[in-house]
Amino acid sequence: MTGTFTHAGVSRLNGVIKPRFANDITRVKVLEKNGHTEIDLVELKYAMTKEEAVKSLIEAGWAGDRTEVSAALAAYVAKGQPKAPAMITDAEGNLVPAPAKKRGRKSNAEKAAIAAAAAAAAAGEAPSTEGEAPSTEEVVAEAIAA
Repeated sequence: MTGTFTHAGVSRLNGVIKPRFANDITRVKVLEKNGHTEIDLVELKYAMTKEEAVKSLIEAGWAGDRTEVSAALAAYVAKGQPKAPAMITDAEGNLVPAPAKKRGRKSNAEKAAIAAAAAAAAAGEAPSTEGEAPSTEEVVAEAIAA
């Protein structure tokens, strides 16, 4: 795939109209074979990226009075816009980008803290804050007490 396309348009699949892109008009046969209906592809003036092609169709008024097609093209353009990062206020009162959400597995330190809290609870001791690693002061106090 070159990243540019010579044909663009829309088709309906499972009741949903979406933009479609191709480098050859024979793509229509493939779309039909896969169950697409209302297929409408046009040749572009020159090879374009997907975003350029959709913007070109919108600017040319290609959708006409087909509101569902216009909405699909507009949604595609809107989807391509990068989202503004979430902002939070730091300790000094300045707006800064929010940290990325943590995804995935727990770190070994988190697992150890959870296991230690579970062991302390089983032994009847008061665990540190659930799910968080104990503070340095808590670790030192426990070491001195032991």
